Amino acid sequence: MYIKNDILIFYLLTTLSWTFYILGFLGIYLLNKSYLVYFNTIVKLYVALILLVKFNPFIKIKIRKHDRTIAFSSGAMLLTSSILT
Repeated sequence: MYIKNDILIFYLLTTLSWTFYILGFLGIYLLNKSYLVYFNTIVKLYVALILLVKFNPFIKIKIRKHDRTIAFSSGAMLLTSSILT
């Protein structure tokens, strides 16, 4: 279940998520608020799957230099999205 372009998809989803949060905070809504909840749920599920695959103790996968960035950004994103919603 390893995705080769996981870093690209992760950066795209987190950038879109932060953009929607900032625009929503400023009062500029590109999406309905109910769609933003669905989008954030999809992002959280994707992040959870990536973290489960990469840091699974039963499977040996070579960890790349971007994996630390993914782990830190995932924690920050999950923390802020939990606080803001």
